[in-house]
Amino acid sequence: MDELKIVICDDDQMIQRQVKDMIKKYFSNKHIKIHIELFNDGEELLKDSEVYKIIILDIEMKRKDGLEVSEVLEWNNVPSKIIFLTDHDELMEKAFGICVCGFVKKNNITGIYPYLDKIMKKYNAHQMISLAGEKIDKYDILYIKGCRSYCTVYLCNQTNKIVRNCLSDMEQLLYKDLFIRVHRSYIVNVIHIKKCETNKVILKNNVVIPVSKRYQDLLENAFFEYIGRLK
Repeated sequence: MDELKIVICDDDQMIQRQVKDMIKKYFSNKHIKIHIELFNDGEELLKDSEVYKIIILDIEMKRKDGLEVSEVLEWNNVPSKIIFLTDHDELMEKAFGICVCGFVKKNNITGIYPYLDKIMKKYNAHQMISLAGEKIDKYDILYIKGCRSYCTVYLCNQTNKIVRNCLSDMEQLLYKDLFIRVHRSYIVNVIHIKKCETNKVILKNNVVIPVSKRYQDLLENAFFEYIGRLK
């Protein structure tokens, strides 16, 4: 499994340090490898092309606040989970969405732990896939290309693995909630789709995958079902 990528976005550096220390301790106790990035405002965060599993986000920031960041992420179907930090209860009424897990008051930062537990319970339910003798997190698979009795599995870390299975066999191994056949030679992971078009699908890393006419409706249904599950 690759590192679990986490971002803390807050313009108060003292809060940044407190939250960072708590997160490091939490995941160290669970023996999970993480990578943490720090940002001072939402505008900086949105300029970063990395997809983070968890975003700890201050609601109030000067240039672009947490509410605006959350709206942009949801609009772009980014599969991150957001935990908001706030000093003001009244702002919580505005801070809801499919990515939002909950709210933590800055005077009680330990309130972050139950939300991390909730996120990790779902994350651990990913059900690792065994490919080429190695366990792979299904969320880390971008797409699969078949060629006769072999398949190449392309991963988020820009590596690939060659598997001695035809594409039809790979369909049976994969999880129907995330993976969809779009072409006689391709299977894609719906969470990494940026845009669906008539004869192609564009992934979030800008890779273009051809879509056959016979699979167009299946692709659209699978993608919208995935978006619905996020709500």
